[in-house]
Amino acid sequence: MPLSLRLSIFTRPCCSTYHCPPPPIPSNPITAPYADALKRASTIATPSTNIRTTVLNEMNRSTIESLEASSAERICAYEIQDQEKRRSNALIFGIREEEDPADTLASLLSTCAVTPPSIAPTITRLGTAQENKSRPVRISFSCESDVNNLFSNLSALRGNVDFKTISVRHDLTQHQVDIRKDLAETAKQRSTNGSIFRVIGRPNDWRIVQTRPSPL
Repeated sequence: MPLSLRLSIFTRPCCSTYHCPPPPIPSNPITAPYADALKRASTIATPSTNIRTTVLNEMNRSTIESLEASSAERICAYEIQDQEKRRSNALIFGIREEEDPADTLASLLSTCAVTPPSIAPTITRLGTAQENKSRPVRISFSCESDVNNLFSNLSALRGNVDFKTISVRHDLTQHQVDIRKDLAETAKQRSTNGSIFRVIGRPNDWRIVQTRPSPL
């Protein structure tokens, strides 16, 4: 709608009574939001309000709702892309700063009986170095099957003293972290009277299972 036309709708002189006739709806397909706003405003206006002001408020509300929906779509698209980008990654915690992550990864793959990938993964220390604190290491494999092989064989690390300080996790978005945290809290609440519930599964396929039944 041209600016002059939009301004003319809301700046024409008008009395402040409820019975003042609303401005005409311009014959323009772009004015559909205005028509919808006018319809809603007619049902909520009171004798003490100016119907033109009410129409303006309703149109602003519609615009905000439209912007929120558009923003939600963009956020959703970004989240999907971010998750897809992380699917071939793994995070390793507990590798000391003075250690070479590549050596730890090679030893880890060997212990898990996982064939080293044909293309060497990219290894990155995350965050800023701090005294007496080890930063997590991101391992970016060239394809998702490589990281899946690793996670499928992590059980080989159980009880191995060489890896007692090492943990391997999926590279999650903040949204996924929040979801898993909520599931973990639910599992904790269900774990009563000696029964234990845990969250298992891979990202976006998590489920809560009972790992220890309640004693009789």
